[in-house]
Amino acid sequence: MRVLITGCNGLLGQKLVALAPEGVALFSSDVTHAPVGQAGQAAYERLDITDEQNVLTLLRRLKPDWIINTAAYTNVDGCEDEPELCRRVNVEGASNLAKAAREIGGNLLHISSDYVFDGKAGPYRETDKPNPLGVYGRTKYDSEKAIEGSGCRYLIIRTNVLYGVAPRTRPNFVHWVLNKLREGNPFSVVTDQIGNPTLADDLAHALWQLVERKASGLYHLGGADFLSRYAFAQEIAAVFGFDP
Repeated sequence: MRVLITGCNGLLGQKLVALAPEGVALFSSDVTHAPVGQAGQAAYERLDITDEQNVLTLLRRLKPDWIINTAAYTNVDGCEDEPELCRRVNVEGASNLAKAAREIGGNLLHISSDYVFDGKAGPYRETDKPNPLGVYGRTKYDSEKAIEGSGCRYLIIRTNVLYGVAPRTRPNFVHWVLNKLREGNPFSVVTDQIGNPTLADDLAHALWQLVERKASGLYHLGGADFLSRYAFAQEIAAVFGFDP
């Protein structure tokens, strides 16, 4: 089985490369000229998913059975400041991959988000109707619709509160809480944002299982615990020896 991972320098991308099953012919890609950390364990190809011709050329050459798309503009606040860039990466990039996957007969596994919902009636099932409130959520929902309408074979995964450790990745909620705890000053965490904190390693394992089973359609995947950001911060404090 031939698999191409986009966004391989990110947290989830690095975990997918590191945890790839034996026997997979693995290719990693990102917009930079070289891989970082665990992403370097796979054959690396530079790829800008917003460049339709770049995507077509690479996929025609590699002919992957699966494209796992972890490339995205995920800074939720940054998306509000740069909506055009956010849409270009999250929607046009996903659409380019879907069109190329259809042409070569490959499967596209796309990572989406719980931000496609408005948060008024969670936890959500796959059959619940999305209602995104911000730019990031809208682009993620639009990326899903673009893929579903592309004619390619697809698997869309909505996940939430991703955390973990990998070289040169953007800090996540756990890093933020630990930095605040180490500073030793009081800080505030919301009690009304509730979700399933998801360890990137666990998500990567689950994604590989779905690929091996040739799954298709739409799935919600997250950690087993359902708790507020405040309760999550308390758990982080306890694990790392601080006073919850």
